[in-house]
Amino acid sequence: SILTLASLDLPLTQSLGYAALIPYGNVCTVSLMYQGLGELMMRTGTIGSIQTGVVYKGDSFKYELGSDPWLKYSRGDELATDANLTHSWCIAHNLHGPKSIEVMERSELDKVRKASKMPQGPAWKGWFSQMTRKAPMRRMAKYMQTAVGGMAQSTLSMGLDLENSQYDIGRMDHYKQIRQDNSDELKAPAAASLAPPEALPPPTEIPPPT
Repeated sequence: SILTLASLDLPLTQSLGYAALIPYGNVCTVSLMYQGLGELMMRTGTIGSIQTGVVYKGDSFKYELGSDPWLKYSRGDELATDANLTHSWCIAHNLHGPKSIEVMERSELDKVRKASKMPQGPAWKGWFSQMTRKAPMRRMAKYMQTAVGGMAQSTLSMGLDLENSQYDIGRMDHYKQIRQDNSDELKAPAAASLAPPEALPPPTEIPPPT
């Protein structure tokens, strides 16, 4: 997991919130948070800023797509609970061309959750709003990666591959095998370091000084 984060150049720092280590079954797995995915998107150099948020019942939320998209949102008085969440949205201010806007309704967000390897896992239970914020960002990033080149595009593609792997049950065996291979590599030098030392040769006789 740490090597994965190093390849993405994302520090595992709680205050930044780029990523988290989530147990899927008994396997430690990297999960990008919406801040981390946004960082990878910003590195492409094609957008000036990116915003994402969620909408709850009672909020004022209007948007329009097309050649001149716009989005307006203001918080209402309803409680900000998981049950009251109705939409999630993402808006990217492109350096060239109009804004990019993605909006997902609650029905779509529920489908994303059901497609996860662990829809009742700690990520969805503990950080539901953050996981739903990430959904429209991931959709937007899928067509952003084809618009850039070089290392930024490669890193963004790696991040999306990591995200996609968490929605494929078949990858679990792959992760387990990687962890087992890594454990086997660590066992050999550890066992060698615990082996008893070889007997020391008898000391040689030192001649008297002349």
